[in-house]
Amino acid sequence: MRQNEDEIAIKELFSGAVFQEEVDIDSTIWDAGFDVNRQLIFSKLGLYQKVFLRPEKYTKRFYHTTYPLLIEDWEIIEPIELYDGFCTMNVILEVRFQATLIYVEKNLDYLLEINQQIKSAYETQLLNVVRHELNAIKDGTWLKEGLSEVEKKIALLVSETLILHHIQAQALCTLKPSFKEFPQIELTKENINISLSKKEFEIESKNKQELYRQEVQAENNKQQQKLRLLKQLDQDLEIERRKLVLEAEHKRLILIEKEGMQIEYFAVEERLMEEKIAHENRLKEIDLEAGFKKSYAQKEAKQKEFMASLKQQHMMNEKQLQADISRYESQQKGWLAAKERVHIQKLALMKKREKSS
Repeated sequence: MRQNEDEIAIKELFSGAVFQEEVDIDSTIWDAGFDVNRQLIFSKLGLYQKVFLRPEKYTKRFYHTTYPLLIEDWEIIEPIELYDGFCTMNVILEVRFQATLIYVEKNLDYLLEINQQIKSAYETQLLNVVRHELNAIKDGTWLKEGLSEVEKKIALLVSETLILHHIQAQALCTLKPSFKEFPQIELTKENINISLSKKEFEIESKNKQELYRQEVQAENNKQQQKLRLLKQLDQDLEIERRKLVLEAEHKRLILIEKEGMQIEYFAVEERLMEEKIAHENRLKEIDLEAGFKKSYAQKEAKQKEFMASLKQQHMMNEKQLQADISRYESQQKGWLAAKERVHIQKLALMKKREKSS
């Protein structure tokens, strides 16, 4: 059967295609703003939790956990069929990416595996971007002019897609087409359009199935991540509880030791005071005895005067003794009051610790 002009043109187009490398390549380099030192601080104290980027001057607290936000290289290789399977476009996406604080805040459940979660969540979406751009090619101009512009556009769209979701990214796209032997069938523009429409429907159906599979897988990963995170949080809480118990016990022992030292100090003070009073009384008795012996040797004429003086001296000594006793009792009351205050403070501190535990 004689082939019409459209068939001849299509056959010549595919059979005589030469893919030339672009000489004029856009030298503009997309700056994604990566930060190799980016680290995330997860702060959790009781029911309160928050995340923030690690500042330059940072002091780690016991309730802080540090997570590095690593820059990762990601390669996606996917064959995509065009023109009802006649052309297979081998797509190679090389993506370098890094999660931002905003993205992590929206995906805290995947904090421990944030880069893996990004790959799982966006691989299908990125491939859909590629498929959309390739399916938009309705003619064979690219067979003569090359795929450089298409590659750059896809790379830019991939970067923009991730950036719109708060993921810093740089992308490079490489397209390598291959062709089947031209089928021995009559082709018309109508046949090609029908085939392309059929292929687009099949691709869309396949994409929906793959998206559903990935959603199910992502949900399973999310549940497993939650279980791992809860287990880790339980372990952290148990460690913190043990720390608090040890700190409380240490403080209790210190208070007991201080109380014992104070009681011993008061006992020593009391004993010293008693010895001092006894010594003073003994000295007074010695003085009185010496004065008595001296006065006894005096003349009888001065005996009455001496007795009066002795009586007066005795009264003064009694008053002095009474004053010493009163001072001692006052000091004793002060010591007892101080001891009672220490005991009350100890009880208050123990109650406060029991409430905080």
